[in-house]
Parts: sequence; C-alpha cells; structure tokens
Amino acid sequence: MTSSPIEETPRQLQALVAYPREDLDRELKGWLDLDDGENAASLMKAVLALSNHGGGFVLIGFTEKLGTWVEDAAGRPADLMMYEQDRINGLVASYAEPVFHCEVHHVVHPQTGVAYPVVVVPAGRVPIRAKRDSPEMRQVRINNYYVRLPGPKSETPRSGADWDRLLRRCTLNDRDALLDDIRQLLGGGQLAASQPPPSTLDRVDAWAESSLERWARLVAERGVADVYEHGTATYAYLINATFSQPSQQELIRVLERSKGPETGWPMWLVLHGDRTGGPQPHTGAVEAILAGGTVFNDPSHSDYWRADPTGRFFLLRGFEEDDEAEGRASGTVFDFLLPVWRCAEALLHASRVADQLGVPEATITFRASWTGLEGRALLSLWERRFMDGSRRAREDAVVSHVEVSADSISPNLAAILQQLLAPLYAVFDFFQMPLSVVEEELARFRSPR
Repeated sequence: MTSSPIEETPRQLQALVAYPREDLDRELKGWLDLDDGENAASLMKAVLALSNHGGGFVLIGFTEKLGTWVEDAAGRPADLMMYEQDRINGLVASYAEPVFHCEVHHVVHPQTGVAYPVVVVPAGRVPIRAKRDSPEMRQVRINNYYVRLPGPKSETPRSGADWDRLLRRCTLNDRDALLDDIRQLLGGGQLAASQPPPSTLDRVDAWAESSLERWARLVAERGVADVYEHGTATYAYLINATFSQPSQQELIRVLERSKGPETGWPMWLVLHGDRTGGPQPHTGAVEAILAGGTVFNDPSHSDYWRADPTGRFFLLRGFEEDDEAEGRASGTVFDFLLPVWRCAEALLHASRVADQLGVPEATITFRASWTGLEGRALLSLWERRFMDGSRRAREDAVVSHVEVSADSISPNLAAILQQLLAPLYAVFDFFQMPLSVVEEELARFRSPR
C-alpha cells in the first residue's frame, strides 16, 4: 500500500507541476508566507483534509487565472527555505492529532527549470483531527475533522455520508496495511516496515547544514567573509520533546532568560537596536548575525545564531585564537582549553532552554563542529596551563555528537564534554584530554568572576 494515491516518482512529481490542476487528491496554493499564522493554518487545513481523504499532494506557487492554474510569479520568494521538510512537519506536529510525517520535494518544472514545493501527504489510518485553533480561528478550529469535498475544497464533513466515507476510507487503509503484512508472512518474508523517520543525528546534521547555507548567504550579502576566513566553530542542538511551541517573540524572551552567567559574551546573545545585529524573523525562525558594523568585528565576537520554535538552535562563531594579538598569526594555533569552555556553555544553554520550555527531562541531541584546523598547533594561550605546541592538526574539519537528557547535563558535564571533544583532540596527533583537566577547567568556568 502506498502512502498517497500516486507513486511519488520524480517523473510523476514533475508531471504535477507541468500540468497543474486541482482535484480531490491535490490542492494548489499560491506562495504562502508561513510566518503568518493563518497562512500556515491554511496549508495545514489542506494537509489534514488530504490525509483524511486517503493521501494526496499540495502544490505551492500557483494561482488561478480564467479557470487555468499558472505560476504565481509575483509572489515568488527569493528562496524556498521557508518550505523545508522540517518546517512543514513542525506545523503538522502542531496541528495534527495523531501526528504524521509528510515528504516535501522542491520539484523543478521540466520546461521552465523553476522549482515548486510539493507536499506529499500520507493516507491516515485513523481519522485525523485538528488539535489547536489557528491564531485568528479563521482557517482551523480545534477538534475539527477536515475532508476533501467536491469543488474541490477542504472542509469539515457536512453530512452523515461524508462521515461514512471518512470512516470507511480509514478502515480500508488499515485493512490493506494488515493484509500486506499477512501476505509478507505467508510468503516467508518479514513484516512490511514503513520507512523509518530520520534519526535525531540526521536531523541535527540537516539543521546545521541548512543554517550554514543561510549564514553563507548573509556573510556574502554583508561582505564580512574575511572575519571567518581562518575557521569557525558551530554548536547545534535539538530539544526532543513535546511542548507548547512559543511564538517568535516568546522565543526571544526564552533566549534572554536562558543566558548563562559564565562568560561576558554569552551564546545566543540577544542585542536590541538597529545597529547591533539584533534578532530578525526568517522562515519561522529567529536569527541574528553579529558581524560587520555591529559591536565588535573580531572573530570571537562575530556570531551567527538561529533559533526555531520547534526546538532547534544553531550558533556559529570565529576562533578567539584568530583575534588580533601580538606575535601570533591568525590560523596557526588552537587553544586546547577553549573547547571545554565553549561546549560547556552551549550544553548548559540547551539545558536551560529545555527548562524554560517546560521539558527539563527532554533528550538533547547536540552537535559541535570545527573547521580550519589543519596545520594549527595545539597549545594554551594562558600561562596557567602548559602545552608546547608540538602537536598539529592533521585534518581540517571535525564533527562530533552527543545525546543526553537535559537534566543530566549539569551534574555530568565533565564526562559529557570528554566524550564530545575526544574526536576534536584526536586530530592533534591523538591527543587525549585528561578528565581531571576538564573538571578543573569547569570549576574555573563556573566560579563567579
């Protein structure tokens, strides 16, 4: 049994955008600003109805003129980042009960070469209802069921016959899936398994990569790439839990309340004012780039951060080792203590945000990365520790992950950091950071200053 009425092969998806039309199993919409709550709810209303219908497609970027569907050229955005799969499924998770997973493809028109988002909606095995109102209660109402009706349109069932069709369709979907499993068993095969959802590591990697793409565009626009030319560190994490998603304004307040006291330039710093690089909305998330014409211009104060109400956070920063300093050329050294401090700060930030969102027991999937390492000498910039600089990085980039519960981060921080940082130190001629050094640095990190 397929998850939608049509097998979503690339050729068939291209046929949808090449010959756009509405039907009971497909709905067309213009370019929707998903930052607008009612626009997002309009899309979710169609998705809920299509799932109850037995699956289908939502095509975005089309408008009807004189009875014909054509490209909505006037409203086309500069990029399609607003229509990322994670973003769409975040909306599904906030509106659908039970939750299901949609696929989102950016399908290129075979003649024009222009891409359009296509949301592939699976068939529901039980009736899907709305679990919340849309912001102005114009599109979606809590506890309503939506179906596809002639027109075509997405509406609540209007008659007993509409309800009969919905229940019969879900029963048949469930029966077909059960029969498929039985056939597999009788044929000596294994139970048919649905495609597993992306792992949390895949999801945090995808979030980090999409954030890096966004950062690269902003850096190019502002002409500040040189501040990052010798390398960067990034910190990304997911909060894996069910919670009431904050608005963008509420998310900014969560970040302000989650600011740690350990350093003078905290991560996910919220500044206010036109010239400070204060937070801005973008594709449902909040972002800030603190580089070029802001408070500081050195690498270690040149941050780009991104925060998403679904529980995704990203921060990029240049290296302190590359700040202007007498007798030290940028890109040549790497301090072996700074990763302890910076990763500790980012992990504690994740714990505080989870607590602010009301899910202190949430699982945190954390990712750190470093670029521009090759050839750097490992040493200490401070006299309290000695490292002779004989170890040099043999690789240019490192990515490392840990997955821990938010409430276990603070009491187990030293052990978590030793695990997280081991791949980084290993590229410096297999250096191993002693746990005792991590513990001593954390004591200094946490001490009031």
